[in-house]
Amino acid sequence: MAAASGGADESTATWISNQLRESIISGELEPGSRLRQQGLARQYEASRMPIREALQRLESEGLVSVVAHSGAWVASLDMDEFRKTYQLRNVIEPFALEQSIPGLTPQDKDLIQDLCIEIGALIQGQVDVQEFLRLDREFHLATYVGLDHEHLESIVRRLWNTTQPYRRALVSTLSTDQLVATHKDHEQIVDAIMRQDVRSAGKLMWVHIQRTIYRIENRPEILG
Repeated sequence: MAAASGGADESTATWISNQLRESIISGELEPGSRLRQQGLARQYEASRMPIREALQRLESEGLVSVVAHSGAWVASLDMDEFRKTYQLRNVIEPFALEQSIPGLTPQDKDLIQDLCIEIGALIQGQVDVQEFLRLDREFHLATYVGLDHEHLESIVRRLWNTTQPYRRALVSTLSTDQLVATHKDHEQIVDAIMRQDVRSAGKLMWVHIQRTIYRIENRPEILG
């Protein structure tokens, strides 16, 4: 598909980075996949320059690893890198949530509640993993829109991008009871947000992230 179809308002590099970002986050491109500029140029009917710019943008978001004079790959983590990334999440995200809550509008809170309800309905039946991941990501990122700190928000998004493939692999292995426990965390976080209880919300987020750390450390094959 030609880059021009991305719309006149987007630059070619922006359009290509959007397409690649979606392919990585959705799991179409797996961690460690080689991203060859020549192949991408053919795929998107573009020159090398916007391809390079798109890859650099995705590298800054934590989605791509670029090695000088070697090439680019979809970012991947080993167990040590995973632990360090989640340790960072467990410091930054509770703090970010506490900072975000005072800035959330009634409309923001309505969206957070609606997403939580959608997740609850989804896990009542045969779970569509891709849809669960989409809603889960939207739910969590929606809780941070009250941040008055662009750099902090970008760090949170980068951490989510880096760990997205491993959450996908994990969710595929979870039992119904485990999904229900995960969603109970969501409901408790929403309740704290609605009460403007920033301290409880931060603590609940810490527990929620810690639950994921425990589950993945007990399923090391998820990290390949």
